[in-house]
Parts: sequence; C-alpha cells; structure tokens
Amino acid sequence: MIDDVLKVGGWGDWYFSLIRFVLPEKKELSFAGVLLFVQPDEQETIPVFVDRIIEQWKWDLSVKHVWWKDRPGSFPIISEALPPPHQTHWYVVEITRLYNQWVTGTAGNFGFQLRPATNYGSIIRFASNLTNDQTKIPYVVLCLEGG
Repeated sequence: MIDDVLKVGGWGDWYFSLIRFVLPEKKELSFAGVLLFVQPDEQETIPVFVDRIIEQWKWDLSVKHVWWKDRPGSFPIISEALPPPHQTHWYVVEITRLYNQWVTGTAGNFGFQLRPATNYGSIIRFASNLTNDQTKIPYVVLCLEGG
C-alpha cells in the first residue's frame, strides 16, 4: 500500500512489503543494505524472509496498493528467516548479492519483498518514505570494495 508504513505480518492473512529503488551505484559492491526504522506497536515483531521479486509489479493506481492476487512473483534469497527486529530501532536488511545481480544484469531489478515468517497475530511496522518523521525514512547503504 502507498502508506506511511511498510507492514509485515498478519492475523491469519498476510502482509508483505515490496520495496524497489533505482540503483544509485552501477558497480558491484562489497555491501548493500536497506535501513528500515521499526515503529512502535502493541504487537510483537516477528522474523522475516527476504525474497527477490522476479517480475514487474501490477499496480492498481485507483486504490494505491498491490492486492494479493496482483502481487508479483518472487523467489526466496535467504533460507532462514532474519531475526525479529526491535521496536523503535533501525533494522538492516542486507541485499549485497541481489544488488550485485541487478548491476551485472543476471537478475532484473524488480525489487524485493519482506515476507513474514508467520501470520498468527504479529506485525512489524517499518516507516516508509511517506512517514511524517523524515529522519525515519528507509535508507540504502552501499559500500564499494576497499572503502
């Protein structure tokens, strides 16, 4: 959803967050990651998986979100879930291998998704680029080899 939060989790249903950005650096990197700020919430946070999106997104701009039936195909890029984030802290999602695949052209840059490990009444609310507090927007962190 085009919103001030990126939700991951659910209550019997599933909330995924899809993230896509323009590649600011066109070279292979020693590290690429996305920093996400975890907003406070009454629910506990949960572990998350990171999946490579493998096709274009199908947006319905009249409702400003991607429905489950329109969600693009994806492929897991990690075999074990990342640990649950701590609320009111920054969370790093490392995507170095995926970023380098985008740069070399071995994978299309359709973005990635954060998928919950479970949907039994827990949720993570990451601040999006539309949050009121612009100091909490997501950041891309890139490191070139040797510097």
